[in-house]
Amino acid sequence: MDVALAIDGLVPAAKYGGSVTDNSKKSFDALLWEDARPKPTWGSITAWWDANGAQVMEDQAAEDLITAEARQMVQEMAVERLKKAGKLSAGFDLKR
Repeated sequence: MDVALAIDGLVPAAKYGGSVTDNSKKSFDALLWEDARPKPTWGSITAWWDANGAQVMEDQAAEDLITAEARQMVQEMAVERLKKAGKLSAGFDLKR
């Protein structure tokens, strides 16, 4: 479970201080809630994650794959342009 994502799912752009990087109830309970909207309960956090967590993780994995693919495409295009401009040797290979 990712507590920060669940908080954002329930209270978008919530203002709070502290850390929930360990995704524990203890860290959630220790947050300094600075938002005008009510702090969600731990039960609502876990329920939101149970209902949405798998899709959130799938979406994140897809975004990561797209980002990696786009980075590779841009690198390959840049190498080809630099080769054509004579700034890289024709034998240059990113995979080295």
